[in-house]
Amino acid sequence: MKLPKFTFRATFRTVSLVALFGILGGLLAVTTVFFSLLKGLPDVASLKAYRHSHATQVFSADNKKIAEFTTERRYPVDFDKIPKHVIQAFLAAEDSGFYRHKGIDFTGIARAAISNLIRGHYAQGGSTITQQVARALLLNSKKKEITRKVREMVLAWRMERELNKNDILNLYLSEIYLGHGAFGIGAAAHNYFGKNVEQLTVAEGALVAGLPQRPNDWNPFHNPHLAKRRQQYVLKRMVEENFIEPKVAAEAFGEILKLKSSTDLNNTEAPFFTEVVRQYLMGKYGSERVLTEGLKVETTLNLAYQKQAEKSMMKGLREVDKRLGWRGALKNLEAAQTNEFLTSIHEGVLKKVVTTRLLPASFDDKVAKKELIYDLSTIQGADSPYYGPTPLKEGELYQTLITDLDLTKNTAKAWIGQSQAVMQPAGFAWVMLDGKAPKNIGEVMKNGDVVWTRVEKIDRKTGQIIVVLEQEPEIQGALLSFDHSNGDVGAMFGGTDFDKSKFNCALQAKRQVGSTFKPVLYAAAMDKGFSPASIVTDAPIVFKFEGGLDADNTGEDWRPHNYAGSFEGDIPLRLALIRSMNIPTVKLLNELTVDYGIEYARRMGITSALPRDLSIGLGSWSSSLDELTRAFAIFPRQGKPVALRFIKRVMDEEGKVIEEITPEASASPSPSPQRATSQASMSPPPVHTGTASIDQTLAPGEVISPQTAYVMTDMLKGVVREGTGRGAANGVGVPVAGKTGTSNDHRDAWFIGYTPSVMTGVWIGYLKDKPLAAGETGGKAAAPIFAEYMSRVSKDYPKADFPVPDDIVFAYIDKQTGKLAMTSSANRVRVAFKSGMVPNSRGDNLARVGEPGTHRAAATTTMDPNPASRFPEENQKEEDTDDYLRQGYQE
Repeated sequence: MKLPKFTFRATFRTVSLVALFGILGGLLAVTTVFFSLLKGLPDVASLKAYRHSHATQVFSADNKKIAEFTTERRYPVDFDKIPKHVIQAFLAAEDSGFYRHKGIDFTGIARAAISNLIRGHYAQGGSTITQQVARALLLNSKKKEITRKVREMVLAWRMERELNKNDILNLYLSEIYLGHGAFGIGAAAHNYFGKNVEQLTVAEGALVAGLPQRPNDWNPFHNPHLAKRRQQYVLKRMVEENFIEPKVAAEAFGEILKLKSSTDLNNTEAPFFTEVVRQYLMGKYGSERVLTEGLKVETTLNLAYQKQAEKSMMKGLREVDKRLGWRGALKNLEAAQTNEFLTSIHEGVLKKVVTTRLLPASFDDKVAKKELIYDLSTIQGADSPYYGPTPLKEGELYQTLITDLDLTKNTAKAWIGQSQAVMQPAGFAWVMLDGKAPKNIGEVMKNGDVVWTRVEKIDRKTGQIIVVLEQEPEIQGALLSFDHSNGDVGAMFGGTDFDKSKFNCALQAKRQVGSTFKPVLYAAAMDKGFSPASIVTDAPIVFKFEGGLDADNTGEDWRPHNYAGSFEGDIPLRLALIRSMNIPTVKLLNELTVDYGIEYARRMGITSALPRDLSIGLGSWSSSLDELTRAFAIFPRQGKPVALRFIKRVMDEEGKVIEEITPEASASPSPSPQRATSQASMSPPPVHTGTASIDQTLAPGEVISPQTAYVMTDMLKGVVREGTGRGAANGVGVPVAGKTGTSNDHRDAWFIGYTPSVMTGVWIGYLKDKPLAAGETGGKAAAPIFAEYMSRVSKDYPKADFPVPDDIVFAYIDKQTGKLAMTSSANRVRVAFKSGMVPNSRGDNLARVGEPGTHRAAATTTMDPNPASRFPEENQKEEDTDDYLRQGYQE
């Protein structure tokens, strides 16, 4: 076979053709890939109308910011307000040729490529500021995607054609992540320095400008030494670009930077209140709008009242909890563990108290040790409340290490961080062990114990710090306070720790009401022809029930009894209410009939399940603090119900009102506990037009008459002046009316009260099935909290008495007999009556609660073995009706 003859020309032609087709194919492939990458690129023109994501800001009634709702803290600012040196710092650090290139810096790309090659891994991207904006706002930000890099460059080139340089730079400075939860220079100025952008110094601007590439690693709070080195680099670059003189750079590097860490405002001020606001906004406007569109929300909260509510509640809960018994130390430390513990306490106190933290000016000492320096000068001085190496404050609580017990003197050293205090015998005098006082401090604690203490006294002359033993309360509590003229909620305490449990005890907890229900029944009696002077016999009584008291139909008898176990004989209804007596209340309800009592409760806004038996008079059923306070508010409102209002108005980011919630709003029915936190306004009960069982004529908007309402207010003032609620008026300075309540086995303690201006309710108890302790009544546990809180609030309102409606007359009666009293009577008391209901001196015109002897229960034949009052809330178990009927045991 003859082989073809090869020549150089033929070979060259063949190779050239193959190379040409290869090049053309490669170009075609590259072109195809390139255009496929460009397919679907976002329109850069959209950036002209780009809307920055704004946090929804929530304000108190006195215009203080109490919360933000957002996923990214961002405060966009006007470009013209950003100082020139701040802009120059970012340009020097990130893109010095920004105003010269067209969106792509090929020199920078080459420099980054060489750096990556030398390091052997992807370390730099060489992106311009324009490219970073394209990546942040138009693309995803996965750093190693080469295809993303090409798309980013194309978008950057297009952006430079559509937008001017300042617009691009403003987008960058408003959106770039700068660590510590800050997006954009505005948020960074607030988060790091507590300033507005226009207040930033050269040193501060250089520090922030060094963060974009590694914001978490170079965060000055986490790594001050790295942040300082990065600041030095930025200042050096600013000198190289002739933005600042070397002298200015040196001064900026030597400046001590005052860092003020901005806390996360989400649910930090009044968390239970702001959670009500958040749920309402989310339900009405949706999460996208709430988290990104910068709504502004004006609420009814008074921040000063809220702080007082928290202070009063925690003080009261701690006092009750200590009466329930000492539970022992938090832990015991070995000697090797103490230094680390004390250091952590010291650092914790500094972070909380010393809000100004300083970065050192050089690398010589603290920087090399990666430490922050705390500026104690900001809290030192004669007028400062703080004292000691670890700055302590009187009244504050701290975790404390106990050492050097002296059993002879009954004292111990108490270390709070680096400050040494002393615990004296009075500091643990409240502790009882098996009902007895401990013999010495060694029975209460031992060396190495970690306990909670409160700084009782700081003697600056001697340097002595005295502490007393405390413990974290296990019990829960709630407070709800509102202006009853309009329903504006001024303060709400929903629990001891929102972070541990968001269950709102003020709105969601259903607890047995005990004697707090009695005023509703006594108001019902005032509308059935009785008066405060009407007579009821406080004496033993037996009720027989057809079919028995339980599912086994045992036919048990019920013998209710008073809390004190004694009997008073014939007494006026007023005295029975003031002393919160049970037998008179049961007799009164039996005369009124259970159906009438339930109907009247519904009229007063009680929507909770009520068992159809006499036990409702002793509070066998469960209600919320919200429901009870709204029912009681009908009395000072002279018969009119009220809706609670949390939000006044909602505005868009430009300040235009998009929703205004007026007082008395009633667009939706009264909320159930499960729905309570989703409403900005909690509506009053529907206004009844009258029923066959309640025979009275009411004006529009009234659910009971103004006269009945005022008579009840007058009697409830007597509860506070003379009865179980005496502790509720201490220091308040204005008239107080209210009612105590204590549920079965002392599981719940209540005080629901009001002044001529403000309605406030307090509840204390365990959420689990556990009683407080014998003697922990509403008057002892809850009323003092009411008084301490209201003593602050009442200062802002007129010192006036409750207004008196028409057809009310006053008369002096004998508070023990109800008869018209002579001026010489020792038991003489001034009482309000409806016109025509004043008793005479003989008392022969006084209505009497019927008493035929042994009673058969009215309006019921069998008791519900599974009462509807049981509330299936997690960690709650209510006593059932049968227990109440068997024990008849209520305050």
